Amino acid sequence: MAGLRSIAATYDRARGTGSVNRGRYSNPEFDTVLAIAARELDPARREALLRQATRIVVEDAGIISTHLQKNIWAMRRGFAHEARVDERTRAQDVTPAR
Repeated sequence: MAGLRSIAATYDRARGTGSVNRGRYSNPEFDTVLAIAARELDPARREALLRQATRIVVEDAGIISTHLQKNIWAMRRGFAHEARVDERTRAQDVTPAR
């Protein structure tokens, strides 16, 4: 959510949105859906709202992806690693394999 808020939300210094929205993309529908998602406590509903917000900005060409990141982890036998959405690799995310 932080990525969408800083990259695609309408620039508003007081609200802290659009801080790296260099093209000054602005869509009130996107901003509304993102704001609702920020207040949603149910993970499944929040996920659906974030998908909706992403769909809005992509269909509106507010973001044009020029780079797709693909992370690769190597692991010693007997260990497992659950990849995080934010791409952080933390020691505490490595667990014994089942």
